[in-house]
Amino acid sequence: MREQYNSAPAVRPSLEERLDRLKKGLVSDSMVLDARLEHMSSFPLADWFGEHRERLEQLSRAFPGITGDMTFGQAADVLWEHRDTRRGAEGMWLLLAPLLDADRYMVKHNDGGAFYWGAR
Repeated sequence: MREQYNSAPAVRPSLEERLDRLKKGLVSDSMVLDARLEHMSSFPLADWFGEHRERLEQLSRAFPGITGDMTFGQAADVLWEHRDTRRGAEGMWLLLAPLLDADRYMVKHNDGGAFYWGAR
């Protein structure tokens, strides 16, 4: 995924290019994306699902290898083994549900900015 959105250029892009990428919702530097993915990978599943424990239980029932004391990255590793199956895709949607919920409440503007419902 990182290569698709943030291919490593031979020379660091100009400030104008980096700002343009930020306005499009892309990262300006691959180190930023790497740090975000590392942080997300180490996030505890119990905290990731928060108040929605039923989603974690549903995911654990569908994939017994996934438990509440794992991290997001460990759960993703279990799902990776099933990546080519419909069941694996459904598991990935369950794992990503909290992230998708957050995105539902956000409206993205063309300039790359965003506001949250109720913020006005």
